[in-house]
Amino acid sequence: MKGFYIFCVVIVATTGFGCKENNNIYPDPPGTSGNKFDEKIEHFIPKETITKTTVFSAGDDEVHSYRIPSLITTKTGALILACEARKVSWMDKSPTDIALKRSTDGGLTWSSANFVTNGAKDKFAYMDPCLLADNVTGKLFLFVCRWPESPQDGSANIPFLLTSEDDGVSWSAPIAINEIIIPGGFIHGFGPGSGIQMQGSTYKNRLIVPTRQKNAENKARNRTIYSDDHGLTWKIGNEAPRTGEYQIAETPLNGLYYNLRFSGGRAACYSSDGGISWGPDIIDKDLPSTVGGCQGSVFGSDKILLYSGIQGGTASNGYDDRCKLTLYRSTSSGYKWGNRYLLHEKAAGYSCISKLNDGRIVIIFEAADGPGFTKSSTRPAGWMRLDLITLPKETLTPGYWYEY
Repeated sequence: MKGFYIFCVVIVATTGFGCKENNNIYPDPPGTSGNKFDEKIEHFIPKETITKTTVFSAGDDEVHSYRIPSLITTKTGALILACEARKVSWMDKSPTDIALKRSTDGGLTWSSANFVTNGAKDKFAYMDPCLLADNVTGKLFLFVCRWPESPQDGSANIPFLLTSEDDGVSWSAPIAINEIIIPGGFIHGFGPGSGIQMQGSTYKNRLIVPTRQKNAENKARNRTIYSDDHGLTWKIGNEAPRTGEYQIAETPLNGLYYNLRFSGGRAACYSSDGGISWGPDIIDKDLPSTVGGCQGSVFGSDKILLYSGIQGGTASNGYDDRCKLTLYRSTSSGYKWGNRYLLHEKAAGYSCISKLNDGRIVIIFEAADGPGFTKSSTRPAGWMRLDLITLPKETLTPGYWYEY
């Protein structure tokens, strides 16, 4: 660990969560009455302005399957995409390394794959990549969780951190950080998706990373890790009310929101102290889910909040129920959802949102052309792709939306 200075401080719980505290960051909790899809649209964005390109496809570079994408925009405007490269199987926790690609033209073209871990040969699975960009220093962070072949209960998992000082062209070797971010416990994963850097004046430039942890008593809870010194040191936030795959957005400025997957639904939660503590659990009945749930992504721009996730469909003997990637927009930090747009009608899964430096929105997602993903135990090359959708900057502008 020469040259790597990082420590952990456990934060004592704050006393409660008040939506009226901290200069009224949040309004009263959302009610259950009224039409939540009621945003007035004055200008329609032509659907022809939406573009799509494939970045990874199953079978590329002799890798069986690519899954679980993480996407960030760097200080210079480059796009960095990380994902799981499942070497010999489509299955979770099979031998897996982390693959990266880089684009300097807004996602039109991409570099060749850069495999930044080398554990699959020893039957390790590096999973749940979570990229984070510091847009002050330009430094990039990649958090990953390594699962052994056995045991697979999480007790032998190790979190690793890789960094880049040259805009994602090259990366450090993975450094184990288990005693740094989870002393006495163990990790189940990061995100998956991406971390964020806060922009509001109260917690300006704070780095936020979503983690899923278990403590020494085997109690699972989500917690953020955060840094106020550009990643030199890290601290652990308090337990959130749930555990599960989740993503965090800053909305409005100085406040945090997370959106979480659980079986059959989606949950949300707010923090008014920069991710140290979280408020009460909120079941968001306006965002659909599948029977088993599926990861979704969020992106905040002050009070504007975007969510990308799947509506789901009906499973069959040959296909699962993951389909219909849809973009939702809220102008009230997620308290109400003003509009939605179907981006991909066929098979779709995990996604991750970022914003280019020119204001356009990019979404990377798992995709295929069937009604859902195949259930076959043998899956051919091309059975799943990681596709990038690019949307015009008006996607974040109230009054502008896509015509159904």
